[in-house]
Amino acid sequence: LTAIIAIVGTFSPGGIGTRDLALILGLAAILNQSTQDVRPLALTVSTLLLALSVLNVLCGFLLSLRYPVSEATAKQVTEG
Repeated sequence: LTAIIAIVGTFSPGGIGTRDLALILGLAAILNQSTQDVRPLALTVSTLLLALSVLNVLCGFLLSLRYPVSEATAKQVTEG
């Protein structure tokens, strides 16, 4: 799954449709099946990747509210 995220992640800035197409073509080649057969699997994986990205951003945002960068930088300067 990590390799698929790394390969398909490069297509994400182009839009969700680009990521879906890359997943469909990639999974069809890997699984040696037609694009019609792997389309539901590719869309499921694409949705999972999108949900994980949103969750990652949300967790990072909430942690940045709890531990602002300025506090962390100030602690490193005074300690080190």
